[in-house]
Parts: sequence; structure tokens; C-alpha cells
Amino acid sequence: MDVKNFFIDRYDGLSVDSPSEGYWKEDGFVYQDTNLEFSIFIPKTRFDREIKKEIPKHIEKFKRDFKQLAILCYYHDVGAT
Repeated sequence: MDVKNFFIDRYDGLSVDSPSEGYWKEDGFVYQDTNLEFSIFIPKTRFDREIKKEIPKHIEKFKRDFKQLAILCYYHDVGAT
């Protein structure tokens, strides 16, 4: 799956933050992950009406496609001048 094209095709654009590394320890073993953060700016009316209800479906698909235990997804209002 080409995630960048998914977001561009579905949401008309995105920004990608540089890779970051995450580490966590579990059962005496240190795990390492490389993370990308995708930012998408969507008008609030479209988000509330259409996008918000699609998020759980997309998260489940990404978890399967990328063999991840979890996908972090958050959203918040952004003001522009």
C-alpha cells in the first residue's frame, strides 16, 4: 500500500514529518520502531460529516497492512489567519 498516495487521493494532500525513533521495554527486551507522522488538513464540516466515521476502518486496515499492534490517530481543531 502506498500510504502517501492514499492520503493524497482521499484527502487532497498531506504533510509528512521526518522519521522519528521510538523505544520501549517489555519483558526485558528493548523494542525499536521507526515512526512517520502524517498531517492532513480537512475543513471541520467535512471532517465531522464524513471523515470522522471512517477513521476506525482506516486504522484497522493500516494495522493489517503494516502488521502493527496499534496505529495512533488523533485530531484537533486548527485555527488559521
